[in-house]
Amino acid sequence: MTLKDIISKFYNVPMYVMDEELNKSFEYLTNMGINNYRNRSKANIDDVKKYDREFFDEYIPLHNIYTKNKNGELYETNPFDIVVFGKDLYDTYTAPIIKGKKIKGFEEINMSKSTMLSYGNLGHEITHTQVAKDFNNISNIVNNEMLSIFMEFVIASTKGEETLNNQVRDRFRGLYDGLKDMKDNRTLMNSIDPYEQDIIKYISSTLKALHLYDIYINSSNQRKIEILSLIEDIFKRKLTVEKLLGKMNVTYTNSNDFQLIKEYVKKTN
Repeated sequence: MTLKDIISKFYNVPMYVMDEELNKSFEYLTNMGINNYRNRSKANIDDVKKYDREFFDEYIPLHNIYTKNKNGELYETNPFDIVVFGKDLYDTYTAPIIKGKKIKGFEEINMSKSTMLSYGNLGHEITHTQVAKDFNNISNIVNNEMLSIFMEFVIASTKGEETLNNQVRDRFRGLYDGLKDMKDNRTLMNSIDPYEQDIIKYISSTLKALHLYDIYINSSNQRKIEILSLIEDIFKRKLTVEKLLGKMNVTYTNSNDFQLIKEYVKKTN
C-alpha cells in the first residue's frame, strides 16, 4: 500500500490528483478561453440586496448572526445588515469575529463591486454566515465552499439565463485557476493533509456544487422545494452539508465529470 493509499483510507476521501478526467476538463476550459472571461456588467446595489434578501425570506429563512457595535459589543442582527459594497474593490469576503479560535459572529460582508455577478456572489457570502465547522453543520473543510457555490447558481438562475451564464463562466474561471495550480504544483498531489489546501477545497467544492445544481435544476418543483428545505435544516444546524451530499448521492468521484463541465460551458456560449 502506497502513502497515498494510506492517507486516502485514513481520511476516507479520494486523493486529489490531476487525473485523466480533471486533465480533460482543464484542457477544455483552456481551449474555450474561459480564463479570459471578465464580467463588465453593472447592477444597482440596492436592487441586489433587495433581490437576495427576498429570495432567502421566501425559500430559506436566515438565522440572525452576531456582529459588533461601535463599542465592540456583540449584538444580533440580520446578515444583510452587515453588507458593505465597495470597501475593498478587488475582493469579496465575509469577515468573521474569532474568539477562542471559534467563530462568534461576523464583522461585515464586503462586496467588491456591483455587477451582474453580485446577485450570486452575495448569496454565496450570506450562506457563509449560516454554515461553518464551528456551527457543527459542516464536518470537513474540504466542503467549505460547496453550499455557497451551489447557492450562487440557484440565485443566479432565478434572476435569468444571462445572469446564470455569467455566474457559471466566472466560477469556471476560478476552477480553471485551481486546476492550473494543481497541474503546476506537483507537491500538492502528495499533501498529507488535503483539507489544508485551498486549491483542493475550491476544486472539490465547485465540482460538487455543479453536480448538486444539475440535480436541482432538472428536478420537479416539488423536489426543488425539498432540496431547499434540506438546506434550511443545515442553516438550523439540524443537518450537515455532508449529510445533504449523501442524501443526494453527490461525491467527489461522481462529480469529477468532464462531460458535465462541457455541457455547462456550452450553455454559456
